[in-house]
Amino acid sequence: MPIDLSQVENELLAGLLEKELDEIRSEVHHTQGHDYKESLKAREQLVRGLLAKLSA
Repeated sequence: MPIDLSQVENELLAGLLEKELDEIRSEVHHTQGHDYKESLKAREQLVRGLLAKLSA
């Protein structure tokens, strides 16, 4: 399902995803629960994938 974004929209979305990535990294660093940490790492990979698609 392709989404047609303007340059400004693309930049905004990338910025929001970068912010989410920073928050996830911080949460992973401070989390002790193994299962939760693994779910955060999976989310991090998902966000990285989205960022890669935006910059392609």
